[in-house]
Amino acid sequence: MRCLVRSGELLIRRTPLRVSVAPFLRYIHSSATSRRVYRSAAASLLRATMSSPEVEHLKTEQKADVQRADLGDSWKSDPDKPWYHIMPRQGWLNDPNGPIFYKGRCHVFFQHVQGGSAWDWKIIWAHVSSADLVHWRHEPMALQPTKGGLDGQGCWSGNTMLDENGVPTILYTAVRQRGHAECGALPPQIMDLGLEMIEAQCCAQARPDDDNLVEWTKRDEAAIAHPPSGRPLTGFRDPFIIQKGAQGKPWRLIIGSGTKADGGTILLYESAVPTHGWELKGELTRGRSRPIGDHDLGVMWECPFFVPLQPHTAGGAGAASSQGQQDQYVLCVSPYPHHLKDRPTNTCLYWTGAMDAEGHFSLEQASGPHLLDLGDVVYAPTVCRDLSGRQIMWTWLQELRKGGAFDYAGCIGIPRILTLRSDGRIHQAPVPEVLQLSSGSPCTIRDVQVSPGQPHRITGARAPSAHLQLSLKPGHGCRAAGIVLRPWLLAGSQDGSTPTAAVLLVDWANSRLEMVYPSDIDKTSLTFPVTADTRRTGGSIALDADGSIQLSIFADHSIVEVFTAAGDALATRVYRGSDQDQQARTGDVKEGLKCPRFDPDPQICRRLCGRHIWALAELLLASAHVAPSFLLVRRATGLQLTWLARFTWLERRRRRR
Repeated sequence: MRCLVRSGELLIRRTPLRVSVAPFLRYIHSSATSRRVYRSAAASLLRATMSSPEVEHLKTEQKADVQRADLGDSWKSDPDKPWYHIMPRQGWLNDPNGPIFYKGRCHVFFQHVQGGSAWDWKIIWAHVSSADLVHWRHEPMALQPTKGGLDGQGCWSGNTMLDENGVPTILYTAVRQRGHAECGALPPQIMDLGLEMIEAQCCAQARPDDDNLVEWTKRDEAAIAHPPSGRPLTGFRDPFIIQKGAQGKPWRLIIGSGTKADGGTILLYESAVPTHGWELKGELTRGRSRPIGDHDLGVMWECPFFVPLQPHTAGGAGAASSQGQQDQYVLCVSPYPHHLKDRPTNTCLYWTGAMDAEGHFSLEQASGPHLLDLGDVVYAPTVCRDLSGRQIMWTWLQELRKGGAFDYAGCIGIPRILTLRSDGRIHQAPVPEVLQLSSGSPCTIRDVQVSPGQPHRITGARAPSAHLQLSLKPGHGCRAAGIVLRPWLLAGSQDGSTPTAAVLLVDWANSRLEMVYPSDIDKTSLTFPVTADTRRTGGSIALDADGSIQLSIFADHSIVEVFTAAGDALATRVYRGSDQDQQARTGDVKEGLKCPRFDPDPQICRRLCGRHIWALAELLLASAHVAPSFLLVRRATGLQLTWLARFTWLERRRRRR
């Protein structure tokens, strides 16, 4: 492994060991002794390599590296900040935009507000790229508002594609703010929606010889200057290409919209070229404003995508299907707003089915609506097809905590491969490339019997970032089993709004997967009583005939993403704080962990549908009458894990190929 330095930052590349390091220990370990030892070694290595031509090359690269600022203080001070998920060094992140594979790299853009942890106007398109979907580097911003232009107050979400000549092209929503000094002329009254934001669809293109897509030129005129005339729409944004023009077929584009009377709407446009000349061709589909079952469809459908899916096959995902009348599609929307009391954030819904002969999509004939994710942080996903034909989805993982002294908000979830199950639901699986982050020998536990009142502690899994693979099979009379994520800090928010511990619960009695957050934690016993108020997020899942379930769990500090072998997914946040001084806090600790306990009383169990009082151990497998048949924890322990996590983050965002 070769380590390089730019502006005091560590860069890591998988090449023979020839050049190494800078003062990076402040990022990776808190032990004063360790800092002295490693800084001494780092200084020696740095002195030995100061004449390296690669170091000199890095010096000349500084001017072009204006987007690579120093790491924010929050990576050193905030234990809940993710390490291996895509996110800016500082600032607000929301929708992932326009992922595209181009000349050997995957480029992902996202909505970004610099210098704050809240959404604001003047939003830009930030840009990262990767050669392997694992190690990412920050690129210069792709789009930023033009003073006095159609996008003077923000470059909102959109799509990226190659035009008819192979030129990388962005279609995005340009926004002006009504009443702003730089707003300019208002749209014609018949096309003015009367909203605070005035939306148009604009275009930018890169040079074909720009392999890294770092320079984008905006076209002078809008691709679609105004919404359709005479319609009381609730919005007009988030363009997405659903058909490329070829062999006499037009380009087809959808835009998210809606009406207060009828609910969400997907507008449909066609053109001979993607940069201009778009004509309205009606609607791809129309929703309903009233709730359907447990779902609120809102009055505006944001960030729609509509793509064909290949049937899921055992053992993996297939390539995207070829075009044809019987192709099965997924339509995914992000309804806004929602009024569901049990969900702190907006949800994403989808339908699956076929287009009709006129190229429209009937919700009445489709399967759905279904929840895209069973958790409470996923919103505004987008999708693109890679070079092997996989449909890969990217999601925005929101924050759940309110305010606070942190300089960031939001990240992008692990890329998910989408295929279609036989029951009409989406099968979601993490891209296998992410397993490259694993390091060291995995900790394996097999054939563990977990008896009532005797939860099994997973030793050797002390890690803020880890990957767990579990196979659980219920024993006789078993109703639920769980993995307990203990809090590092015992003090949570007084109003219970910020989760500080959680139980990932498999509820066999109701075929559900849930994350349960206690609001009343006993700081001495590290338990929460069965009568405590709890917040839950989750939903129905598919189980094997014998009740078996296989889980793949990715934890990255406050981020937890769970995937089942059947294709269900749940993403959430658990703000567990820091593990510093934990032994001094608890008093009764073995290797920094409180010995777990829970109450096996069956009367108490029935009050929570078979769930016991959960001891908040660091990683704990517990239930009444559950017999896990196989448990695999991929991790590296102790300092090795700390290095892995820090190095993984730096490598993903700084490495050049």
